[in-house]
Amino acid sequence: MERCFPTGLALTRKVGDKEQRILVLSDATAISNGELSGRRRIYNVLNYTLITGGFSWFSYGEAPIDIRRPLPTDLYSALTRDDMVYVKALTFGILPGLMLLLALILGIRRQRK
Repeated sequence: MERCFPTGLALTRKVGDKEQRILVLSDATAISNGELSGRRRIYNVLNYTLITGGFSWFSYGEAPIDIRRPLPTDLYSALTRDDMVYVKALTFGILPGLMLLLALILGIRRQRK
């Protein structure tokens, strides 16, 4: 009879005067957004509890964790709809054409040797 045995390991070690903590899981999808729903077709999963418990352990029980990031400096693109014609020509025409030309030149040079 086949059975599912999810594995995970919580490790700590001293690095200088600080403690380093790491959580090793058998599958990275265990903490993915899809697994947060807590329900699969056949059985219930406790991934949400695993995730929140793991972060609580990482922060020594001081939750919630502030995971905000500063806003990026490049929020807007300077390209307009009219510029997209040139971008499309470059990506679908000029660059592939240059790559084809380079491949032909290399092929001819190799064939001569």
